[in-house]
Amino acid sequence: MNPRLRQNLIRLFNPRHIAFVGGADADFSARQCADLFDGPVWGVNPRRKTLGGLPCYASIEDLPEPPDAVFLATPRSATANVIKQLCEAGAGGAVCFTAGYGELGSEGKAAEQELVEAAGDFALVGPNCYGLINYTNGATLWPFGAGKQRCDKGIALIMQSGMISANMTMNDRSVPISYVISAGNQAMLAIEDYIDILVDDPKVSAIGIYIEGIRDINQFSIAAIKALQVNKPLVVLKAGSSDIGSRLTVSHTGSMAGTDQAFRALFEQLGIIRVDSPVAMLETLKFLSVSGTPKGRRIAAFSCSGGDAALLADYCHKVGLELPQPSVAVSKKLARLLPDIATVSNPLDYTTPLWGNTEVMPKVFSTLLEDGYDAAIVVQDFPPPHIHDDNSAYRNDANSFIQACNVHGIPGAITSDLPENIDRESREIMIGQGVTPLQGIDTGLAALAQACRYGIRREQIK
Repeated sequence: MNPRLRQNLIRLFNPRHIAFVGGADADFSARQCADLFDGPVWGVNPRRKTLGGLPCYASIEDLPEPPDAVFLATPRSATANVIKQLCEAGAGGAVCFTAGYGELGSEGKAAEQELVEAAGDFALVGPNCYGLINYTNGATLWPFGAGKQRCDKGIALIMQSGMISANMTMNDRSVPISYVISAGNQAMLAIEDYIDILVDDPKVSAIGIYIEGIRDINQFSIAAIKALQVNKPLVVLKAGSSDIGSRLTVSHTGSMAGTDQAFRALFEQLGIIRVDSPVAMLETLKFLSVSGTPKGRRIAAFSCSGGDAALLADYCHKVGLELPQPSVAVSKKLARLLPDIATVSNPLDYTTPLWGNTEVMPKVFSTLLEDGYDAAIVVQDFPPPHIHDDNSAYRNDANSFIQACNVHGIPGAITSDLPENIDRESREIMIGQGVTPLQGIDTGLAALAQACRYGIRREQIK
């Protein structure tokens, strides 16, 4: 990326003003953006007086000033000419919603090349993409509902699938999201270009990537190393590991998937976390974004149930997390705090007699952590109102655990047995205090293990 193109991409990501060019496909997008974005939003269409309820200009030249960001939903036959006009006017960049390019074969690839030639140093995302959402300032160049949430700092998502991008924004997991980029066919700008920009953005804590293929392995590697150096983890969901999946990625965006073994080796070399599902991606990113990066895999685990303690031990063993047993000194302290029915161990079942006790439980959590751990986790399921309308005891234990993690300065997580058993309000309270709500004990511990492996691998590489 040359300096001018880089600056235009930054303008596109953080625009002062946005234009929507097109007809019906641009109408909803313009209306949604106008509701969310604080800056000027303009419509452009010579046949319309309004677009998305906004006054509509007849041409690019008629706009009050060159827009930093543009949403393009024009017919394929007109798109290259519109891009040329935007470039000549001094606009920053555009997302191209229009499809019918490289995914259609040789004819489409020739049409893509026309777009690139017309753009010059104009930053072009796509084509064949949903667009871009900046949740930190409300800039929404997106053809479907994006939600009204704002985020001061969070993860960025770069997806080679528009629908998976949209699905990620619908999550009910309280994942803080700063940006969503649908990369599409990557005619001009590719995943590695977006990584390069996002790792410099203080509003980005970690980056999730859905990959079907990589255009430039060398540039991707340079961007990944840059992310590693500044401790902004990359979490990748790679499609095409099966023969059928590999063929489908070629027909989807024209991307060549390559061999799965080669990608696995590349990701390991670059310290990239690879996950196998969208849920695993979100939970891993959430932990890394909220709690941070553990320095190792020594875990302190808690529950008020013998069953949960056994599950914690089994899952930790399965994903490679270590559960060092309490030292003699700490064991003696815990024995004085715990009921006679409790057994001092790690995982620690502190038993239901202490459940919700705001005087003793902060001491219990903090005492085990005195031995020095890399991260801590407690199992806590929060009942919905139709089961129990008072969850104060659950909140008390969560707050005591959060207090102990913060005192000892280690990453912490509260996981539920079932994914749905942490309500939104409780999740937001945890996140606000720097502890991650992980939804589902199996996925949660796998996410914690991925974060620990990343911390270890980063120290080995850097």
